[in-house]
Amino acid sequence: MNRCISFLLSLTLLLATMVSCGNKGPLKLEPERVPPPVQGFSIRQIGSQIQLEWIIPDRFADQTPLLLEEVGRIFIHCAEDLVQTDKFLKKSDIVTKIPLKQLEKRGNRNFTASYIPKLRSLKDKTLAFAITYEYGKKRAEPGPVLSIKPMPPTQAVSELKLKQEKKAVIITWAKPTAVSPEQPEAIGYHVYRRIKIDQTAGTESRLTVKAVPREYYEDLDTGTEGEYLYRVTAVLAPLVESEPSIPAAIAIIDRYPPEIPRRMVAFSDLQGKHVLLTWQAVPDTDLDHYRIYRKDKPEAEFQLLADQVTDIRYSDTRVKKEQIYYYAISAVDHKGNESPMSAALLHEFH
Repeated sequence: MNRCISFLLSLTLLLATMVSCGNKGPLKLEPERVPPPVQGFSIRQIGSQIQLEWIIPDRFADQTPLLLEEVGRIFIHCAEDLVQTDKFLKKSDIVTKIPLKQLEKRGNRNFTASYIPKLRSLKDKTLAFAITYEYGKKRAEPGPVLSIKPMPPTQAVSELKLKQEKKAVIITWAKPTAVSPEQPEAIGYHVYRRIKIDQTAGTESRLTVKAVPREYYEDLDTGTEGEYLYRVTAVLAPLVESEPSIPAAIAIIDRYPPEIPRRMVAFSDLQGKHVLLTWQAVPDTDLDHYRIYRKDKPEAEFQLLADQVTDIRYSDTRVKKEQIYYYAISAVDHKGNESPMSAALLHEFH
């Protein structure tokens, strides 16, 4: 009897506490958070593979951090013909289940995976894909559903050749020939590159934003020393590429300076306090800074006036009125290679 009375008193106290806290009715539990869908989802066909790429979000809808170490398996869903997003999971098949840690990482939270369909049975058909993932015991919401019309893979690009001309790597290749009349001709090409530094190969990235129309490409972004490995694919349709070519490699040692700065002009300010210099930016991707040189007599040697200038303008405040000055500029890259000085510019300060 005493135990029964004690239980009833405890229950009464609990109900009173709920009422005093402003909670009326039954106790409501907070809904469990559902992991948000993947972001930046894209698909394309390369050779016989469908390549999928996506981004794992970094936060839940309530801005709580989403931890990568809590992400488990990735699920690739596939269905023939495009299905509405809200019905896609029921109509599609899970064609791949793979732990996130086994996938290739393209960036901080960017991942990629491949799926090989049976292309011979997919003539004139469309495949639709979506990505979901596990977070703890929860499954993420389905992201966008994207579709692609696969094509039979064509012959890979061949005869890839590389040549370095100063800071540029010139890449050429042979136009692929169709194996059968059914295979379409290439409408362009994509160029891929991977840089190997001290036996460590970096992530392969696509250099071409848009497909290039000819069998020729210039890589001007060569400021990093290492072994450059290139591959080229033929573009058959906006989302369809051939098998990549056999890689071609070239060792890059940055010993070439940037281009010479051009189109320098000078102005005297209205208050008579400084000379303003401005010039056209040097387009080199590994440009680090500019150096400004000055002299006050035509036969004198140029002296360094300013170093580590990162803008395309400079104010010379160490000037005297009615004095003639001669200016020149050079460009310096990250390796310390300095270009020749620009043509001298004469300016009389008033």
